[in-house]
Amino acid sequence: MIHLQCPKCGKAIDVPDDSAGQTSTCPHCGNVNAVPPAAPGEPAGALAPPVVPAQLAEKDARMWAMLCHLGGLTGYVVPFGQIIAPLVIWLIQKDKSSFVDAHGKQALNFQISWTIYALASGILVFVCVGFALLMALAVAELVLVILAALAANDGKPYKYPLTIQFLK
Repeated sequence: MIHLQCPKCGKAIDVPDDSAGQTSTCPHCGNVNAVPPAAPGEPAGALAPPVVPAQLAEKDARMWAMLCHLGGLTGYVVPFGQIIAPLVIWLIQKDKSSFVDAHGKQALNFQISWTIYALASGILVFVCVGFALLMALAVAELVLVILAALAANDGKPYKYPLTIQFLK
C-alpha cells in the first residue's frame, strides 16, 4: 500500500501499490490526487512528502488583497462581518503571498480599531455626541476602505490612518 496525504483536506489516503503514477480520489473530500511513482529503493508504503502551498500570481495576490479590504464593508450587512471577512481571507491566503499577508494585516488592524471606535461612539450616544461620531466613522470607513482597495489593486502598499497595530 502507498500512503498519501490529501493536499486539500489533509487526511491520510491508502492506495494500492499498482496505483503508482496514476491518480486517486480522496474518499473524504473527493479531491483527485496524483499518486507519485515509487522511487527506486524506497520501501512500499512510505509516506509522501507534504505539499507546499503554491504561491499566488501577482494579479491574484492583488485581487485577494483588495478583497481583504473590501471584506470590511460586510459589517454593514452581517454583525462583525467587518472583522470576519478579512480574517477568513487573510488566514486562507497569507501563506501564499506576502503582499496579501501585509494587506490582510492592515485591513484587520483597521477593522478591529474601527470597531472599538464605533463601540466607544455608541456609548457616547447617550451624551448626544455619539450620533455625529458614528456618522463620521461610517463615512471615513467607506472612503478609507475604498482607497485601500484601490491601492491593493494597483499593487501598492497602504497604511490606514488612526489604526492600532494589533497584528504586526
